Amino acid sequence: GLALFGFSDLLAPEYRLPILMIPGLVVIWAVLRYSLPVGSVSVLGLAVVLVGMTAAGRGPAAGSDLQLEMLRLWGYVVGLAIVSLHLTALLADRDRVQAALAASEADYRALVEDNPALILRFTPTGQITFANDTFCRFENATREALIGRRIVELIDG
Repeated sequence: GLALFGFSDLLAPEYRLPILMIPGLVVIWAVLRYSLPVGSVSVLGLAVVLVGMTAAGRGPAAGSDLQLEMLRLWGYVVGLAIVSLHLTALLADRDRVQAALAASEADYRALVEDNPALILRFTPTGQITFANDTFCRFENATREALIGRRIVELIDG
């Protein structure tokens, strides 16, 4: 849509090239939103429109050196494809890290929270920073009531 608008005679020639940058932003949004398949199709579709219209002598490059304009379009499309692939790789890494974090959290919960042993963590000065559910039940107190207290208060009380 916007790429075709950039090749139309509805805009003054000086506004045609900048308007062609907007579809690139849409492609990057598509990659971020839908990942590689939609992003790849978007880059391919944009490349077909840009190259086809330039080869037909339309748009911001009309009347100039066709080889030079095709080389510029190639650079634009390749740059867009590289950015799309890099974003896809980053998104895949993020998903992998989130899955590892969720698995680690589940392991932690199984080891600490669901443990029948009394587990307490405190600073070198004796201030409580963590108490598992078993410890809270043993003390008949909420976690919020225990955290921040000093361990000697529990021993004395």
